[in-house]
Amino acid sequence: LVSMYTASKTLYQKSLGTESAVVIDLKGQAPALPAEQPPGTKPEKPAAWVPRIAGVYELTDPSGLADSWQVIEANLNQALKSMPLPMPLGGMTPVSSDKNGITTWFYPLPIGGNDLLPCVSVNDKVFMLGTSKSLHETLAARLQLPASTPALTGTHYRLSFAAVRTFLKNLNTATLPGVSTESASTALPWVAPFGDVRGRIWQEGDVLRQSFHLEANDLRKVD
Repeated sequence: LVSMYTASKTLYQKSLGTESAVVIDLKGQAPALPAEQPPGTKPEKPAAWVPRIAGVYELTDPSGLADSWQVIEANLNQALKSMPLPMPLGGMTPVSSDKNGITTWFYPLPIGGNDLLPCVSVNDKVFMLGTSKSLHETLAARLQLPASTPALTGTHYRLSFAAVRTFLKNLNTATLPGVSTESASTALPWVAPFGDVRGRIWQEGDVLRQSFHLEANDLRKVD
């Protein structure tokens, strides 16, 4: 643990820049489990409800990143070997794929699907760490496009209630014990009036500023 912490600290302090982002979307599709589908039938496309998470960082020292990651990977494999898991994960060889100008490294886990696949991705400008190979590749493609807005300063955040509503509608209750269709339907009216939440935190001289905006339509009466 000490070695992993030291390597992680070196990675974040010396190999990554000051620009970063955390992206969470609700567009991931759950991998289909073989037991869920009757033999001889074609599996239906699962609803998109799995959260996909990615940390995106500016990469300033690729060689330092490689050195730190070797230490992290070695210690991670050692820890996985000692865990009482149904299938041994320690010692697995990661595989890589190249798409949209970025190389993604991941372990070939048996769960299936690229929306639920922990991985790291890297090119000469960006380092990503997250839960979804497909999200990394989508973000890499978007980063290649010309900037549509001026350069931003400070910390910015955004929450889309439209995405939350779609998530609630697409919940596959069969794969979420304890969550019923009724509970998801009950939550929908509470988020129906809202659009985007946008905020910013920035430094202006010696003063810390903050702004917050919430889009809302006519509020509804909910019994």
